[in-house]
Amino acid sequence: MKRNLPSHVVYIEDDPDDIRFYTTEFNRIEAIDKLSILSSREHLNEFERTVGAARNEDVPSLILMDWKFHDITGDKILSKLRRVDILKQKPMIVISSSDQDKDLESAFENGATSFIQKPEDLVDLRNMIEVLIRYWLEVCARHP
Repeated sequence: MKRNLPSHVVYIEDDPDDIRFYTTEFNRIEAIDKLSILSSREHLNEFERTVGAARNEDVPSLILMDWKFHDITGDKILSKLRRVDILKQKPMIVISSSDQDKDLESAFENGATSFIQKPEDLVDLRNMIEVLIRYWLEVCARHP
């Protein structure tokens, strides 16, 4: 079941290889109408500043993010985004290679909707991405 609203996915990642891989995978999925990549602190700050005034189709339906960054921590990103009124109830999913309990706990304490450990196998990772996107954009059609 496709949602009637346009689906805008925001992906927060600073690793160029991961950005290329995930962008390719996201572009294969028809459920995504618009994809935005935030790859730096500057992009994140600009997004945070402008999303409150965004048109309906520009407000993200889903935010996916890595946990480990070069110049900011995942918990700080979540905390910043959860303070933006229009994003308070949006699903924010952490996709990380981390298996540390402290990372999981910190993610949930700072507003993550879910914390998913990246599969090491490429086929499993591709399948996980598709299932995740389809769930949030097609199956779970009634989230805020």
